[in-house]
Amino acid sequence: MYEQSVYQLDLCILSYQLYTQTLLWPMDPYSEQMARKWTSRRDTFLGRARRRFAERQVPTHLDPILTDLRRLGPVRPCFVKPERDGGWAVFDAPRQIAGRVGTVFLATSHGGEVALLSRERGDSSERPDELYCFEGLTGAVKRRQGHGSFLGFVLVHEVPGTADYDVHVVFRGSRSGWVVRSAIRGLVAGQGNPDWTTAMDLWQQVEDPAISATGRSSRGFARSMAASLPNIVKCLDAVDRPGPPRAIHVSGHSLGGALATHFTAAMVLAAPEGSARARSTGEVGWRTWPWDNVHLHTFGAPTVGDAGFRAALELSVTADRYLIAGDPVASARFEKWGVHVGTERVLRPPGEPVRTRRRWGRKERERRARIRQQYHDPVLIRRALVERAREEGRDLAGVPGAAGPDDPGEPWKRCASFVEVLAGPPFGGDAAALGTALSGIAAQLVAYLEMAEWVLRKRKAYPFRLKSARERRLAAGAVRQVIEAIRDIEEDPRDPAASERVWLRIRDAVNDEALHTYLGLCLVLAHLAKVPDLPIDAFGELQHCVERT
Repeated sequence: MYEQSVYQLDLCILSYQLYTQTLLWPMDPYSEQMARKWTSRRDTFLGRARRRFAERQVPTHLDPILTDLRRLGPVRPCFVKPERDGGWAVFDAPRQIAGRVGTVFLATSHGGEVALLSRERGDSSERPDELYCFEGLTGAVKRRQGHGSFLGFVLVHEVPGTADYDVHVVFRGSRSGWVVRSAIRGLVAGQGNPDWTTAMDLWQQVEDPAISATGRSSRGFARSMAASLPNIVKCLDAVDRPGPPRAIHVSGHSLGGALATHFTAAMVLAAPEGSARARSTGEVGWRTWPWDNVHLHTFGAPTVGDAGFRAALELSVTADRYLIAGDPVASARFEKWGVHVGTERVLRPPGEPVRTRRRWGRKERERRARIRQQYHDPVLIRRALVERAREEGRDLAGVPGAAGPDDPGEPWKRCASFVEVLAGPPFGGDAAALGTALSGIAAQLVAYLEMAEWVLRKRKAYPFRLKSARERRLAAGAVRQVIEAIRDIEEDPRDPAASERVWLRIRDAVNDEALHTYLGLCLVLAHLAKVPDLPIDAFGELQHCVERT
């Protein structure tokens, strides 16, 4: 049996996976490869990207994070490198979840009704579940609008062996590169990463009748929910099933947990008599569903409002708040700026024994947990949930990835280098999965590198502007050589030796290891996009690039 709390967290991880699918630059989605100390290289690159992709209308106070929502369907494995010096995140949703999704729909702010993205062929009884993805806005501050991206989904899950179905409304958490920069810019200046700009606007509570008729909710989350709610309603309107669902679950991790709380409040507290009135007047659809019996699950969620908001919501719904002791986002030590919602379910960090301390003449008591950033990680929260369920003697036979930290069934895996991504599941030995994950990346690499070439010609892209004109031309020329090599790969993708020669010339000419290592990775990605079954040994010296990144 799939443990309910683990299942809800796996749905939250699926929301991260779907967001990663939409990224046009999985090798550097947040432009962290452009960041250098004592320079404005990254900001210059972001400004160039904002102008080049002006049709996306990214507000000037927000970082342009380029996505394509049409890539949401079908659900497939994917990977991303969020930080320059960090590792890779590999997502592969469990078969018990992704394998049951037959159709994928999308609701955006620019369209009318939901659009069909994909439909699996074959017997529909084998894939009876429906996935309704919705676009949401984050980053709105004061009079400045936010920017749209994939924010969550509505999953209509058919209960096996019955005619009943459950509805799961899931919100993704924040995604960014270097967390420290994102948090400081979002808090101090109200700019930068859109998700963090919304997340750091939680200190002030406001009255918003669209969210709750009782109490005050956090301003940033309320703004985001108000802008995203119309698209969520489109998804709910599109659900075509006889009768109401057996159960309604709303869940989210981190930022997603706060948005899940605000969505639940909008369904229950904004119009508490809404579902009863709809049923009495003979209406059909989601407005007649039993929203008063909704179950809210949050994982590592921040504060969301004041005491009146919490009291009203906890009286109306069943809410559970899961966190690892020491999570810096979900810790109760920060409740002077707001309160959390839900029954607190504190988890012990995975792999750590229960520690107590004893003072003279006093009883033993559990140590106060240290604040650690890694305790906010969904991977660790999942392992802590599995450990707790195992200690309580629950049956974990139906839970994927429950054998331990190295279990290949875990839906979110960490890899130190790209070689590990290629060697491990789900891409190791599955060229088709790798080819699908890299589909269309060659054109995106060219667009990225053309902007990098322009930036590297600027003096402000180097510390203290000390690079000579010749050195700047060499760096920009190296990027130009890689662009031409990627275009040649389109014609002859099975000849990595030519790309190796280009990279060796760059390595000898440019005294910037980080730059030429990253350019080598781009060449490898371009080859694998065309011929995903190429062995790493075929790249010669280039394989050192994928071992170091």
